[in-house]
Amino acid sequence: MADSTNGGLNFGVPVAVNAAATGTRYEPWIGAWGGVAYAGWYDRRTATAAAVDRTRYYRSSASVVHGALTSGTEFDLTGADDPQCSGTASGIAWPCGTRSQSDATSCNGPQLAGFCSGSPTRCNFAAPACPVGQTCQTFGGCPKYGDYNTLAVGGGRLLNIWASGAAPADLPPAANNNIRAYVAVTDLPQEFYVRDWTDDATHFDRGNEPSTHGDFYSASDVWNQTHDVPDAPAGGYTVGMDAQRGPGAAGDNFAFARVSRRAPAASTVAGTDVTLHFLVSDFGAGLPFVAAGGAADPTLTFHAADQTITLQNGYPWHLDMTASTHVCLLVEIGAPGDPGLPTLDGNSPGAGAGDPIVLADNNKAQRNLWTAPGAGGGGGGGAGGWMAHAVIRNDQREAMQIPLVYRIPRDLFKRFEGATIGIAGGEMQPLRERGEIVVPTLRHGETRVLLVNLGRFKSEPGELLPIEFSEMIGGRVRNGFTIAATTWPLPRLIAWLMREHFAVMTRLAGTDRAAAREATASEKLAAQRDDIDPKVYRDYLAGHAKAAAAIAARFVRANGGKDPFGLGPASTKLIAAARGNDAEALAAAHQAFLDLLDAAITQASWERRKEQ
Repeated sequence: MADSTNGGLNFGVPVAVNAAATGTRYEPWIGAWGGVAYAGWYDRRTATAAAVDRTRYYRSSASVVHGALTSGTEFDLTGADDPQCSGTASGIAWPCGTRSQSDATSCNGPQLAGFCSGSPTRCNFAAPACPVGQTCQTFGGCPKYGDYNTLAVGGGRLLNIWASGAAPADLPPAANNNIRAYVAVTDLPQEFYVRDWTDDATHFDRGNEPSTHGDFYSASDVWNQTHDVPDAPAGGYTVGMDAQRGPGAAGDNFAFARVSRRAPAASTVAGTDVTLHFLVSDFGAGLPFVAAGGAADPTLTFHAADQTITLQNGYPWHLDMTASTHVCLLVEIGAPGDPGLPTLDGNSPGAGAGDPIVLADNNKAQRNLWTAPGAGGGGGGGAGGWMAHAVIRNDQREAMQIPLVYRIPRDLFKRFEGATIGIAGGEMQPLRERGEIVVPTLRHGETRVLLVNLGRFKSEPGELLPIEFSEMIGGRVRNGFTIAATTWPLPRLIAWLMREHFAVMTRLAGTDRAAAREATASEKLAAQRDDIDPKVYRDYLAGHAKAAAAIAARFVRANGGKDPFGLGPASTKLIAAARGNDAEALAAAHQAFLDLLDAAITQASWERRKEQ
């Protein structure tokens, strides 16, 4: 078999679906179900020189596994040889002659398969003995091997029908080699997958391997929430939430996944359990995938009528306050006959590591989404815009520049005002609807930080304004991520900011005693899961903004004295905003300060790891 991914214009390298056994094979039939092609055929691998007509009926399959067309298991449906040259109807061999002389002459021994012209006298093509003036002639042939053969697939079942003068081994023998049609009905194996992408409610991943979209990380069917009941899908998939980090309940998260079946199952199949294994990688800290939590892996039970099931109770996992803001969430599923191996546990995200495996295996799905929340779209007025950052790492062996191509949906681009983008330490440029940022040459394992100043933006509550980034290597999309702006009510945003404040200060607490004191001072507000009153927030930062700025200044001095992230200006804006009464402007300045300091800490940790 060979497959085509462009409507039949080109076909790939064929694979043999039969075992490596010498023999004539003919009269094939083919059908497809759930991404698997099934074939049935006559096979004479058991034939010998003395019995050239020994024939059996086989079936097998082929499907794309991890990007390569792969043969399935072959089955002998008869289990007994049919001497086709001896096939009869009511005990009469060649009752209607044959349509082709070679059908008879290829048999062992004389075959009365022809009719002398002008008479009912039977004749042997190999040695005709017709009356004078007559010749041995072909005829219509009946019953015909192959005319009653077929293969049909549907409803989760495979139907093979073939003609044979020998009954299958598990049936009583056929009398006089009478040719009959035999049937084999097979309940097909079930294949499950997790969508890598969804464009809208009608255009989404159907389980192809490899995945047909390079962006497998922003609209996949695995997502995070901070509560354990799944949110409703919007636009065909569930957006989810950014993972929260912090102590105790402040860092508790819940992982969700939606699992699909590639094709309907037979109505008689028993329930099938699909196991979900969640993994997390703190990509910003350079850490590989590890099990997300210590709870048992959840299971979804698919009954015959189920095509898609969403995990209804989120899998609990915790993100420590020292984690970076760039965490990748992955789910691996497994079911009987569909194990989803190899696991990515211990592997890392990236074009040179885990990404190709996620693309090639429909049992895996990953989500990378960093959400930059704002309040009311104000953008912080004079205090500056909302900030977001992303860590760019070269996981290839050779040193290279990394072009980052980005795009914003046209109808959403107009929602941004005064947004800029650039590499930390370089020049910021205006954010465009479509653009490219080239990361300077990075050696293997080296990192840079992309900064996005979101300026002022306007979105409806809960609506995302995504900026989609694609990492290009060799002219192809090899990785990517999405930074999305969204609007939160100010009290909710403040509560999130205090958790971020605590987390960032905790990251520095081991090397800066003032940061440890600041983390302790903010812990009570950070642990508050409910909204925080803006006045309480203003009062807190009025007394702590200068201390936070001093911590950032010491961090800069301790790391060479350079300030590529602009922590000095961000600190000045934070102190100025803390003196005023505009809580939203203060929140914008605070968020920008925390994001830049967090990015600087992450970059410094990468530099220390590289030196080691």
